[in-house]
Amino acid sequence: MNRRDDGPATVVEGLMSTTCMVLAIVLLMALGFDLTPYRAYADDASPTASPSASPSPSSQQGSESDGITVTSNITDTENLLGDSVSAVSDKIAATHRSSGVTVKLLYLSTFGDHVKPETWAGQVLESTNPKPNTVMLAVASNDGSLVVVVSSNSDEWLKSRKTADLLSAAALKPIMKDSPDWAGSAMAMMTEIDTLKQTSTSTMTSRVGVIVLIVVLLALALLVAVVLILRRRGISLRPRRRAGRHAPRDPTA
Repeated sequence: MNRRDDGPATVVEGLMSTTCMVLAIVLLMALGFDLTPYRAYADDASPTASPSASPSPSSQQGSESDGITVTSNITDTENLLGDSVSAVSDKIAATHRSSGVTVKLLYLSTFGDHVKPETWAGQVLESTNPKPNTVMLAVASNDGSLVVVVSSNSDEWLKSRKTADLLSAAALKPIMKDSPDWAGSAMAMMTEIDTLKQTSTSTMTSRVGVIVLIVVLLALALLVAVVLILRRRGISLRPRRRAGRHAPRDPTA
């Protein structure tokens, strides 16, 4: 009776299963997925804002009167942008084309004194049901406050607190002069968005390269392990030659 030995096959299957699990974990980590619950920046804002808080940044389409500008992306009740509304609007469109980020600008006299500016701005942004990857720059001229909030449905690179801090710093620089440049502030923030997007893309490309290298190395390691196991079991990878049906004849006979 022939006895079937499943030892090598079982070991090889176990190695392949373990390798697949390792590859899956490495892939998730390299792509930046967090295996723990994620709390987005400005998520402490509730989904709805107070109806009396302020005009919504996208409540009207392209109206200008008495120095007040309200478009789909800009609400400026203080006329801080002045004659630069058209240039800023063009920059908003260009930023969306280059980075996929929707920018909203909100200029008011005050945020009120009931909640923190970040929380208030986050409430206003979320109440508009923003598109994914939406950034809002909110300014209260009388309060001397400037905040940048990111929608909770944004990509990881955009909704991190580090990104919000960098965008705030970029927006603050042009208005720290004796004559604040509010249009320059908005444009500087959008330029920073493009820069961060390019950095994020480069980082992702590098991660993909690392993933490919790790997969190749693990595949080679698995192949070497299989060969060593088979050799220890006395199993040759070379094809065996079959003996002929008839024994060779002696030519001298």
